[in-house]
Amino acid sequence: GCSYFPHLRGKESDHGVRLASFDTHTHCLTILSDFPLRGGCHPSPSPDGTKVVVDSIREGEIDLLLYDFATGSMEKLLTQPSDTRVESHGDRRLDLPNGVKHYNVHPHPSWSHDSRKILFNACPERLVRPCQITL
Repeated sequence: GCSYFPHLRGKESDHGVRLASFDTHTHCLTILSDFPLRGGCHPSPSPDGTKVVVDSIREGEIDLLLYDFATGSMEKLLTQPSDTRVESHGDRRLDLPNGVKHYNVHPHPSWSHDSRKILFNACPERLVRPCQITL
């Protein structure tokens, strides 16, 4: 899995990221879902190969989303409030187009070896707190 930024390819977009897959043999990019992800993304395919979990960062909140290869559907697993404001004036990364400070609040979801649980960083106050969701 990978994320695909259509606005960086000269296409009209709401600046949402799309979940995509890139075949390293054929060099073909396939958009898996048109669901607009807001920053983040960090795709993590399940070990059994049936699903992908991604994070989506919006102003003031973070979503964990689950993509199902069999149905092609994207499901919201969790929404949590989070302080996603950008840095103060003295910091370097103020050029983000939507004003969201992505790199301090990434949940980076990943799967357990049996594809039954998802571990992620819960960071409502910019502090890392490991959490898990059991499917």
